[in-house]
Amino acid sequence: AEYMGNGIVFRLDSFSKFLAPGFRIGWVSGHNDLIQKYNELAYSSSQNGSSLSIITIWKMIESWENDGNGFEKHVKALQSTLQTRCCAIINALEENLSDLAEWTVPQAGMFVWLKLKSTNSMTFDFNQLTEKMEEYGVVVLPGDLFCINSDEETLRTEKKLRLTFVVDPQNYTEAIIRLRKCLLAISI
Repeated sequence: AEYMGNGIVFRLDSFSKFLAPGFRIGWVSGHNDLIQKYNELAYSSSQNGSSLSIITIWKMIESWENDGNGFEKHVKALQSTLQTRCCAIINALEENLSDLAEWTVPQAGMFVWLKLKSTNSMTFDFNQLTEKMEEYGVVVLPGDLFCINSDEETLRTEKKLRLTFVVDPQNYTEAIIRLRKCLLAISI
């Protein structure tokens, strides 16, 4: 939520975190004047989203209403699934990457943030990392893609990665082994 002053709040929310990552559909709440301006901007830039996704979400919500507490059941099932997946990726990290990275076990969400331990001052080269990820069949994102106000020196020296745990847990050990090989290949 963004506080606009004078008690005005403008908030953007998304279905992608609790329905499915592919649903890039959300909603805004706030003062009517802000909503109107936002709608004009959204319409001119994105045509207000995918009709198929919007109808799918509407039908899901409608079926949950008919079920009584279907939405609550869905969210609890999702939380349980993400917790299982989080435990699986943390176990894979502990077994295969603890000498190359450190992390904090997430309390919520679907991401683990790694801070790579580095014994050299090599600049973290995303292009080199991308090439090696393709070679080793693994994909992670560099943490600086998600930083708003980091200075250039911090981005150059702090090597951070964001890992997601939204796939089946049986894949994490192999994925982390591949990530390890990838990181060693670029000599973090």
